Amino acid sequence: MKQGYHYTTYKNWLKIKRTGLMPSLITNENICETLKFYGIREKVYGIWIWKKRHFGRTHLGDIVRVMAMHDSTHVVYLKVKYRQEVALRVSDREVEATHDGAIGNFKYHKEEKAVIVIPPIPADQIELIGDYDLLTISKQDKI
Repeated sequence: MKQGYHYTTYKNWLKIKRTGLMPSLITNENICETLKFYGIREKVYGIWIWKKRHFGRTHLGDIVRVMAMHDSTHVVYLKVKYRQEVALRVSDREVEATHDGAIGNFKYHKEEKAVIVIPPIPADQIELIGDYDLLTISKQDKI
C-alpha cells in the first residue's frame, strides 16, 4: 500500500468518515494540461492525493486554498492509503501531476507532486492527521 495526503473541509470529513473519499471531476486548468501531455483528453474523475506530507508554508497555503475554494473556515488534513495500481495510469505508468500553488503574490509551493486515485478510498484507509478551524486556530500554538 502507498500512502498520500488530502485536504478537505470538516463538513466533507464528516461524510468521508462514513463513506470514504469519493472521486470528483478534476477541473484545475493546469492539471488538465498535464493530463493532455499524457494523451488523456476525456474528463477525469478521481481523488487528488499529495505524494508527500506538507509542512510550513506549503501546508498553510493548502489550508487557505481549501478554505477559499469551499467557502469554509474549517479544514482537515488526511493521510490515506491506496493501492499503487488504482492511481491514474497511462501505458502502465503512474500519471504524476505537479502543482504550483499561489494565492495572489503568496507562493506557497512549486511543483509539488500528486497522483489521481480513480476509485473511492474506503473510510478504513483514511486517518485524520490535522484539524484546522480558523475560528479557534488562534488558541493553538501551531498549525
